[in-house]
Amino acid sequence: MFVALLRHGIAEDRAPTDYHRRLTPRGRYELDRLLDHLVRIPWKPGIILSSPLVRADQTAEMVAHRFPTVPRICTEVLAMGDPEAFQWIAADHPDPLLVGHEPTLGAFGARLLGAPMSAFPLERAGFALFEVERLPLTRPARLLFSMSPRWLPGGP
Repeated sequence: MFVALLRHGIAEDRAPTDYHRRLTPRGRYELDRLLDHLVRIPWKPGIILSSPLVRADQTAEMVAHRFPTVPRICTEVLAMGDPEAFQWIAADHPDPLLVGHEPTLGAFGARLLGAPMSAFPLERAGFALFEVERLPLTRPARLLFSMSPRWLPGGP
């Protein structure tokens, strides 16, 4: 089973509430660059699970545009601050892609690796793909790769 994590792209600094912060044009551009590379690798999500916060929902929408046959669900679980709950929502779906926020996505990635909670921070528009035996975890996952728009050819 594969578990993928994707942090939302760069969002507005100001909005009526944190919930309503939208992706900036640069955030969309960086996500487009990242997604151009993701569609070329031999991986496809089984489901897209995203936080309902606007910036994460917009990020998930961009992913869904690249993978139009993959179901997409917004869930409050990914907006909460409990990365331990992520493995329970992910366990119910084949090869999930979780779209959300820091520090909880990074903490979940660290949990998958059996590392300290702060050991796996994800940059904005950062992606990581793990192979797990099953969820909930019985042994640490294997990190297959991670990428960030700033690592791609041409820079951010």
